[in-house]
Amino acid sequence: MDVITHVSDLQAFRDEAKILAKATKTVTGEDGVSEIEVKLIPALNYNDETDELVYGVTKVPVFYSMPESVTLIRTNDDSELSYFEHFHRLGECINGEYVFDSPESQETYERVRGDLTATYTDEEGNEQTYTKTYMIGVFA
Repeated sequence: MDVITHVSDLQAFRDEAKILAKATKTVTGEDGVSEIEVKLIPALNYNDETDELVYGVTKVPVFYSMPESVTLIRTNDDSELSYFEHFHRLGECINGEYVFDSPESQETYERVRGDLTATYTDEEGNEQTYTKTYMIGVFA
């Protein structure tokens, strides 16, 4: 599943992710009786010594509009996003098209993505304007 995501505050997200990386939950063991502790978010890792935080999901480049960001991630299960206060699902990329969960989700994406027109001066000194793509990316 390719999920369009939004981080509402990058530093707050980072702070909460450090805590969630160490969080566990109790599940029933394979024997159906015993209980074992497992990581709450298996793909989220934090190294105290290097201050390195890694959320091991595939993603297209992140688009930043400080302090926020939007990106597209590939995950088997987006239910892990519910553990975050500052990391939200906005929608999905289905068959190469962005499909938003609500008009508000699309507004958030568009606000963070920003103006899609850009102007530059070409090698001949002429001012050129072009429109960037609406989507940050898609997975092949």
